[in-house]
Amino acid sequence: MFHPTIANGVPLKAVAWKVIRNCPYGWLHSFAYALQLEAGIGDCYGNYSPRLVAREGDAFAVQPTAAGRRFSRGGAHAADGVVVRNGLARGTLYACLFNDGRLLARSCGLAPRQGVSFRVPAVLRIGVGGAVREGELLDAETMAGASCELPLAGLRSADLIMTGGGDAGAVRPAFHLENLVYA
Repeated sequence: MFHPTIANGVPLKAVAWKVIRNCPYGWLHSFAYALQLEAGIGDCYGNYSPRLVAREGDAFAVQPTAAGRRFSRGGAHAADGVVVRNGLARGTLYACLFNDGRLLARSCGLAPRQGVSFRVPAVLRIGVGGAVREGELLDAETMAGASCELPLAGLRSADLIMTGGGDAGAVRPAFHLENLVYA
């Protein structure tokens, strides 16, 4: 499962936000999608900053310090989305959004003095694919199997139902929501 994420008006490469493996027919796999996002930065060495709570309109910046660099709230509030800026004089970074402790979106490399604005629509995209790992960027072939979009606006809880799937020649997997509870 992943959310379509847009940065600076351009869709980002999707991230596998949640992967459910080997859930037998009739069984359940509970998960929560928290409304709270967290922002952070990462570097090419696989290091991440501490995460900060992010809300629509928040702006964050990476600034140099005597001890290295610091990720904090800063700059003008964004009109739309969550903004992350690289305020360093050198060094490319990745802006990251997390939901429920899982990577939700990641920017392409942010060069010094560049920024990105993330918008997360209230839509869940879901599909069936092989060899996918949580937090992994998804390629076009995998994305082709994730064609179901489910609206989440105003939803407090729901049951996600999958039908079909199975062995070769079986009915194509389909998804829908039941037992919807609105906030």
